[in-house]
Amino acid sequence: MTKEKEDLTESVINHLRNFAGFIGLIGAASYIAGYLISNFYIGKFGGSAFNLVQSRYFATGGLFLVLASLRDCFLSTRI
Repeated sequence: MTKEKEDLTESVINHLRNFAGFIGLIGAASYIAGYLISNFYIGKFGGSAFNLVQSRYFATGGLFLVLASLRDCFLSTRI
């Protein structure tokens, strides 16, 4: 391989690693937020759910993160 192709390959690999790390961080934040929100909501009614692996935690946390970021975007534009 030529030097240019090796540099391009290294660059692509580094970008993919950074992207994968970012996606992992967003996924973890979404899962943790969803877990906390769901269990606090269930706890209001005296119940508890100790199932650690449920897809609804991703959905709940993802929706929360999207809505919170949209809220911040719209509130920061108003002066």
